[in-house]
Amino acid sequence: LAQAFAGSRAVFKPRRIRRPGRPTRRRRALVSAMAEDHHLSAAARVWQDIRSELEDKATEGELVDSAILPPEELKKIAKLLQQTITKFGASAAVAEGRMDPALKSIANEVITAFTAAAGTLLSLRRGAGRCLRQELRDAGGGLAEAIDQLGASVGTPNMPICAGKSLDRVKHLERVSVQNRAATRRRILMSLAQIRDANRELSEALREKVPGEEGEPEGLMSDEDDLAPVDDLEQAANLEPHERRLVEAI
Repeated sequence: LAQAFAGSRAVFKPRRIRRPGRPTRRRRALVSAMAEDHHLSAAARVWQDIRSELEDKATEGELVDSAILPPEELKKIAKLLQQTITKFGASAAVAEGRMDPALKSIANEVITAFTAAAGTLLSLRRGAGRCLRQELRDAGGGLAEAIDQLGASVGTPNMPICAGKSLDRVKHLERVSVQNRAATRRRILMSLAQIRDANRELSEALREKVPGEEGEPEGLMSDEDDLAPVDDLEQAANLEPHERRLVEAI
């Protein structure tokens, strides 16, 4: 028993009691992360708060066939965002770091414009179908991410590039569909474009001659390839012979 008791004393150590008011390691990390914040980080928080409202739900209301919102409203919001982001980018080019106090007022204008844009997207949610909801999420999420990256890039060489990306996402916001029919048509056209590109790539692959067949080899073949072994040439082809025959039969 004495040996067991001695062993337990070696294994079990008294727990260290944390003093009241002393921050934990997790809290210190959180405070450190907040200290590395920038003036435009509120855009990501605003979008995080309203993004759940744009998600697909089990019970959706009746879809609206007509325009849910006049297109002029989106153009006004997009113009306001374009002006404020351009103004912020010009001021950030001469700022002393991303937490320069001179950027605070201009950053507030950007956040105010983004909040108005998020509210506009949220108003389009009523009566929106699956395609329109996906388009709203893509437009808002892309814009929030671009603005957040712009704020974090102040004082770095990437700041002009991030400003250009933000303005490009504003253009995407301006072209958001305002009715379900337009959103569905856009999704169908995007799918048709992907099918057309895939069909073009497949046609180009089929036009390339298989090494060893009749005719001059085309495409990837060169004078140096003529001296290579036949097995190496077959591995360099885009399609295997049996794959080519299958596609041609279809």
